[in-house]
Amino acid sequence: MTIGVLSDTHDVLNETVLRQLRGVDRILHAGDIVCRDILDQLRQIAPVTAVCGNCDPLEWGDELPRSLSTVIGGYRIFMIHNLGDGNPDNLSMGAYERWFRCDPQIAIFGHIHRPVNKEEKGVLYFNPGSPTRPRGGHAPSIGLLHLSPEAAIAEHISV
Repeated sequence: MTIGVLSDTHDVLNETVLRQLRGVDRILHAGDIVCRDILDQLRQIAPVTAVCGNCDPLEWGDELPRSLSTVIGGYRIFMIHNLGDGNPDNLSMGAYERWFRCDPQIAIFGHIHRPVNKEEKGVLYFNPGSPTRPRGGHAPSIGLLHLSPEAAIAEHISV
């Protein structure tokens, strides 16, 4: 199973991003979508699961959860927009309780506009970076998460 992972699109989805996502089984968006039309465009490719980011407007952003836990391909996944550089100790009390109950194998997050792909204490921390406003000298990017019974492998794709 291949999952497309995005964050921090900030109201822009270019054709390169859409082309890279064609054929994925599902799409996860870790917030800062800004325009609901982005989710509609992504839903034309695959089912979408998204969380609200700090730049998502109140008019519709409140329809999205601030964090969520789910199981995809047999893996427990926790999604939140702001996980810093990948440290659950900095979560709000409510989000930390959800994290603890989920006991994630994979953590998907955004906010920092920089790609992260690291494993610590049995958790794969993955930030796809930003396809529109990368920071820290990084190229615009999205992510792919390849899930099999043997392993969860995350990769960044420059767009």
